Order: sequence, then C-alpha cells, then structure tokens
Amino acid sequence: MLTILANDQLGGVSTTLSAVQVVSLLIGPLLPLIVGTITKVSTSAGTKTLLLTILAALTGFGTEYVADPSHFNLTAGLMTWGVTLAEAVALHFGIWKPLDLTGWLQRNVGVKDRKVIDGEAY
Repeated sequence: MLTILANDQLGGVSTTLSAVQVVSLLIGPLLPLIVGTITKVSTSAGTKTLLLTILAALTGFGTEYVADPSHFNLTAGLMTWGVTLAEAVALHFGIWKPLDLTGWLQRNVGVKDRKVIDGEAY
C-alpha cells in the first residue's frame, strides 16, 4: 500500500492507494488512445466522450473490485473513476490531441470510415 498522508492528518480518512488503483492511474492516459483506435474519424465527439467515460468507469470500478472483491468500496470506486476520467481528458487535450496521436490512430490503425462512391461502399 502507498500512503499519501498519515490517517491522523485527515481525521481517520483512509489515504492509501492499492496496487490496482495505481494500475488504474497508469491506464488513464491510455484510454483516449483506445477510444481513438476503436472509433472512426466520423464518430461524433459526444459518442467518443461517452465511450471514454464508460471506459474510465470500467477501469475505476473494476480496479476497486479487483482490489478487494469481498469488500467493494463504492466511494473508492467513484473516486478512482473520477480521477481516471480527469486524467484521461487532461492527457487527451494536453498531449495526445496537440500531437495528433488520437487522430493518427483513427486514420491509420483503428476502425476505418467506409468510402462511398456513387452509392457503393468500398
């Protein structure tokens, strides 16, 4: 366990991160790249945002469940989800989008838009 602050400094509130929560923090920066890979260039920004939010929720709640399946902590899951989502959005707009990495992934690696010429899809 990684202790951020001593418990007595926060009135007994737990301030430790489990190993899987740290893994969640490491997955956060990759989520925009995953969204860029599995969506088309023509996919609406709203759909991409919803997909990113769902992936962050799966990561946040999933890591909390893996940390201790017998004592799932909803508050910790919500916090991990929120931090993972904030981290993913910040990295997308701060690094991946200015470098055009998500756009490059959509154009070259991920699901492609179908070209329609004279009513025929190619």
